[in-house]
Amino acid sequence: MIRFILLTVHVTVLMKQQAAQVYFSFPIYLEIKHLAESEGKTFAGLVREEMEKLLKKKNKGKKSLADLPTHSWPETDKTLSQHVDDIIYKKDW
Repeated sequence: MIRFILLTVHVTVLMKQQAAQVYFSFPIYLEIKHLAESEGKTFAGLVREEMEKLLKKKNKGKKSLADLPTHSWPETDKTLSQHVDDIIYKKDW
C-alpha cells in the first residue's frame, strides 16, 4: 500500500504570508475573539497585528541586512581576496 502525505502551504504573492496554526486555551481564545469583534477585526487579523507590534518592539534598534554597507571594488583589484575580512568586518554598521 502506498501512502501519500500532501502538505500545502498557502502563500500570497503580494503579502508573502505563511499559514500557521496556533492553539489557545478556551478563555484566552474567547478574550481574543471578543476583542477582535469589538475592534471590528477578524480573529486572525488581530493576532497578526498584535504579533507585528510585539516583534517591532522587540527588534527596535536592531539592524537588518538592508542596513549593511555596500561596497564596490574595481574588477581589476587582485588583492580583494587578501583583505576582504578587513573590509567586511572592520566596518561598523
